[in-house]
Amino acid sequence: SCVSNICELGPETDCDDNDPCTDDSFNPASGCVRTNNTATCDDNDACTPDDNCVNGNCVAGGTLCGNGAIDTSCGEQCEDGNNDNTDHCTNECLNATCGDEIVWEGHEDCDDGNADNTDAFLDSCADASCGDGFTQAGFEACDDANVSHTAACLNTCAIAGCGDGFI
Repeated sequence: SCVSNICELGPETDCDDNDPCTDDSFNPASGCVRTNNTATCDDNDACTPDDNCVNGNCVAGGTLCGNGAIDTSCGEQCEDGNNDNTDHCTNECLNATCGDEIVWEGHEDCDDGNADNTDAFLDSCADASCGDGFTQAGFEACDDANVSHTAACLNTCAIAGCGDGFI
């Protein structure tokens, strides 16, 4: 307020918004000012320790995967404490399975993570090949999964036809 051309500031306004990701202050000219910080915070998820403030938001830190204990409440299925993504336990602490897009060493030939049996890999995580019962697009004309040369599809995955040497 101003009296006789002498102005005095009123009491400072409490600008604390209780957000750990902002530093709050009062500017007499503009009011409350909130500035983003990079402080530690808690996103209230017990499965993500070491949370930090980023652009004014509390962002999850790491996971408990790798701490040596299976934390089932956080979705962990296994815990081997190593960084080998090709063994029985992935780096996300999930059991290695066909379809997870990670080749499980010694158990899978491949793992493209899809259910398309007409590409180079089967959904069983085996390499596609002539005789597997699936026609690989661009490589096989047919695939009837048998060894007969008298069927409509030869065991070379070519369509039987006149002059192919088979009856």
